[in-house]
Amino acid sequence: MECVYQDGVASFSTSLFPLFETFLRKLTLCFNILEDVNPLIRLLCALFRIPGVVGHKSILDPVSKSVVFALRKAPVKYSLVADLCFLCCRSFQRERDKLYLARMMVLELVQALKFKVSLPDTNLVLLVQLILQDNGGGLGPNPVLDTSGATTPDSSSLLAECVRASYLNDIIDFIADVHTLTKIKSGLNQDTIGGLLKAGLSQYLALEISRGSTRDSRFFNKFLPWLNSPPTTVQQGPKEFLECVGHIRLLSWLLVGSLMHTCHRSSTGTPTNCMPVPPDASCHIADHIQVILAGFPEQSKASVVNMSSLFLAFILSQVWTVYLEQNAGSPGTDLYNSTCALLTDFWAKVTPAILQLVSHSKVLGEMVSLHFLSLLEALQECGSTVLTRLLPLWAPLLYSPHHAKLPDQLAVRLQACQDAIPVLPPPTTQANSAAVTDDTSNLPKLNSSPMSSSTVLPNLLTWLNRLQFKMGQIELQSSAATQFYSM
Repeated sequence: MECVYQDGVASFSTSLFPLFETFLRKLTLCFNILEDVNPLIRLLCALFRIPGVVGHKSILDPVSKSVVFALRKAPVKYSLVADLCFLCCRSFQRERDKLYLARMMVLELVQALKFKVSLPDTNLVLLVQLILQDNGGGLGPNPVLDTSGATTPDSSSLLAECVRASYLNDIIDFIADVHTLTKIKSGLNQDTIGGLLKAGLSQYLALEISRGSTRDSRFFNKFLPWLNSPPTTVQQGPKEFLECVGHIRLLSWLLVGSLMHTCHRSSTGTPTNCMPVPPDASCHIADHIQVILAGFPEQSKASVVNMSSLFLAFILSQVWTVYLEQNAGSPGTDLYNSTCALLTDFWAKVTPAILQLVSHSKVLGEMVSLHFLSLLEALQECGSTVLTRLLPLWAPLLYSPHHAKLPDQLAVRLQACQDAIPVLPPPTTQANSAAVTDDTSNLPKLNSSPMSSSTVLPNLLTWLNRLQFKMGQIELQSSAATQFYSM
């Protein structure tokens, strides 16, 4: 069959397709006896390569049903499914026919995200990767899906378009719901698949919001209308606090997805930029974090979900800092200077709330110190210039009023941050250099040897992979109402 399309005999193909349509329809009656479904996908790929398939669109129905069966039955090779999708789009001319297989596959993914059908881990991640690839993104290396041998096609598979047309709200619901990961029935990949799925779908959502916002500034408000009107600490009650926790969880995943695309873009040379959240939303994000920090002492005992809110507040703080720095442009530009000003204002609002929480009680002070030290280590790993500038001011936050000195383990970790080589911007103009020197003249200097940019992005990807795992684990703990552990 894989050699038939090379002969290109039109008369032969005319009689072949009806026979194959009958064969595939009868095959549906004995699907359950198939152990390996990859030969079936190879057969379908060969079928779409035969000249004249465009005149036999009725074959799309049994082909799509065969693919759906294969996805439910057993793991399939990514390269085979990817080839089949692109061959379907290339072989047919009418838009409806091109979209037939894509719609069936996207529907299968959405059904799986709603837990109406069960797919093997590999196939679930495979569908997310196909949608991301069609949208200019990608999951990158991961322990669940092997994409080796797959080539990047020149044409679209139209899977991303099908999601865009009908299922964006379903994607948001899956990401925002803290209970979805506990419902995923998995075996060996139980610990990793949840974070991987949410990070991949968040990357797709981030790309869609970013593209939509370039056409219409109101597109962002369509999906995150609550961001511009955060609750105040005065209005805060149990309901408002829980809603705020959900908001910062969704924001954190969205920013993680955007940063994953930044890493993917740097490795593949993809020109697509991804900024789903505008930088001027910084003050509103700080307001949400302040609500969590102010309400945590009172609201944390209500549920395990509320207990995880402190973790999420620090995660959002570090992700937002890295997100802005990655999109700040070249040092010395207006964009870079405005981003630095936004980050300074952001931390000027968040830092006092952290300080107040540290002084609340001994137990809470220790908890906050651990979270804040993890934040410093994350920023150091990602080469944050904010850490270089503000670490001398931040270090005293680790010293709780209830402790005479910092515990030895925390002191060692803090010293490692202080001794680390920061990523400093390259030299700018003489005027800008003088301004920077004046701003930081009163701060203790760290080692100023620059780290190469080739080191920063691999570090960023490593940190993001670890972060998505942590966030997935926290959601599993919170949903299962088990004891919460800071990671």
